[in-house]
Amino acid sequence: MFQKRSLTTGFLVASLGVAAAFAVLTSPNVASAGDCDGLKIAEVKAVCAKGGKEAVKKSMKNAMDAAPKDKKLKCQSCHEDQKEYKTKGNAEADFKAMLAPNFK
Repeated sequence: MFQKRSLTTGFLVASLGVAAAFAVLTSPNVASAGDCDGLKIAEVKAVCAKGGKEAVKKSMKNAMDAAPKDKKLKCQSCHEDQKEYKTKGNAEADFKAMLAPNFK
């Protein structure tokens, strides 16, 4: 009787461990969820929801590379800093005019 009870407890503990592992591995990226909270532009918000801050950085870089060359866009053109990515007053208008068509 003791042996059977011990095996049952072992299977229970093992299955709880497997369930916890699946929950962690299949959950959405919770760490990046907070990154998208203050975003105003729908296109940026959508990219952030899919891949977090890193996906937005990559998409911004690609859109800047495809923007008109005579504009000479830099991150500092629209953002006050590269840590918080706080935007300047011109950021939304510049995004719509030069980056939105190429932002994916």
